Amino acid sequence: MRQLPYPGYSWPITQHAAGFNENDIRNMLSCALPFEGISGAGKKITSLMIASEVLTSNVRDGTPDAWRDYQQLLAELGFIVSTRICSSVRLTEIAKSFVAGEVDYSSVMSMQSFRYQYPNGQKYTLQATQKSALAGSVFKNCKNQIDLHLNSGVLIRPSILILRVLYELYISGDRCSLILEEVRDFLLPSRKNDEWPLSVFEVKNARKNASWVGNSSVDRTRRNLQDWFKLLRENRFFVTDGSKYIGLSDFALDNISSVKKIISLGEDVATFWIPLSSSPEEQFNWFLWYGQFGSLIAPIEEVEVSLTESEQFSVDYDTPEVGILPISLSDIDIDALLSKKKISLNIDKNEMIRSITQGAMKRYAKHVLHDEIVAEFAKKFKSQGARVVSDSNSVDLLVIYGDSSIIFEVKTVNYKNIRNRLRLALGQIEEYSFRLSSEKGIKPDRGIILNRNVDKSSWQVNFLTDYMNIGLVSRVSSGTMIIPPRNCNRDFFWNEDNF
Repeated sequence: MRQLPYPGYSWPITQHAAGFNENDIRNMLSCALPFEGISGAGKKITSLMIASEVLTSNVRDGTPDAWRDYQQLLAELGFIVSTRICSSVRLTEIAKSFVAGEVDYSSVMSMQSFRYQYPNGQKYTLQATQKSALAGSVFKNCKNQIDLHLNSGVLIRPSILILRVLYELYISGDRCSLILEEVRDFLLPSRKNDEWPLSVFEVKNARKNASWVGNSSVDRTRRNLQDWFKLLRENRFFVTDGSKYIGLSDFALDNISSVKKIISLGEDVATFWIPLSSSPEEQFNWFLWYGQFGSLIAPIEEVEVSLTESEQFSVDYDTPEVGILPISLSDIDIDALLSKKKISLNIDKNEMIRSITQGAMKRYAKHVLHDEIVAEFAKKFKSQGARVVSDSNSVDLLVIYGDSSIIFEVKTVNYKNIRNRLRLALGQIEEYSFRLSSEKGIKPDRGIILNRNVDKSSWQVNFLTDYMNIGLVSRVSSGTMIIPPRNCNRDFFWNEDNF
């Protein structure tokens, strides 16, 4: 039986990660969103949570403190930056996309549980029991969990390892479920996902050996593994009682080709977060990375429920309902754009509650998400010496560099609505570029910025970049993918170094 990577090794995850449902998570995020960027807002968020009947008050020393207790779950799943390293409230892009309805609960929980890895920026502190276990070992001088993972060579995604082993058992005709003791003895010792053949071999060998009873010396890891099982109940590709066993769900078996894609992407080291150190800056970068969409979202979303009529014709909140006005361009004030509030914190609490429960927060989240992407790219182009302007009623971004320019339309998309959003973006960018030419004498390059990866081989990409001469920019956790148009006025706008 293989040894653990280091004494006391486990897969720690907050026990809170298993105790909530879709509405709890959405409502917690909705209560926190109006206070984004504000320090010391915990009491106000708690007050709003209590008034909105979100979870329980969790009274400490006579004072309700629900936010302090429950926010750990949000940080664990990459929905907020941990309050341990960021004093102000900061929701991630994934959180805002979820509140805005841009990603559904099943997809986001599946994606985040698949992407969760060790090391990560949330798991940092070494507990007393861990320090005691490490005493006398070569790892005794490690100061935190990130250092411990780096020094021991741990780089693993537990749920991807579980999925791989279950898949291999399934295609070999073996029982495609695992009891907790099998996970503990034969999967947990793996440092990296590419050790899965050993795990499969050991599971099969133990099943042939009637004398195998499990390794009781590491039985203290049961609690963490059970917490993982409980979390994976929210992942559509698994079925588990949350305590004793885990297996492939009927959904996974019906979509086995997607399971293979998820395994391939999830095992690819290029899709991991690789920390350079355990510094606060690196921990902060974890939340920025984990809080953006990764490549795993595509095979997850493509097998989710069919597009409904309401989703096909949903309102695009990026587009203001105004009459056709002349384009009026002004320099983008990035600070003003990021600090712009569309829900006042000074309104009556009952009105705030109605905003949370009746959909206003969904629209608000979508506006915030859109504005942050605009600000991000405006900042990048400004740093290159370009002038960046916009019109609140039409043009998202117009970048002017020398005698050349480019217009960008920003769209947040998902697998279900990307076709319609691209159609909308196409119509907008065609209209705005025509009006810029007729009203301002400007003939810009044209581009669409998306917050998801797109398949370079898809017909939509060929249609836009080759046929319509419109470039595509995708920004996700792994970086920015740029597909330039067939013909462009200046390579500056399509140079990856500028993004």
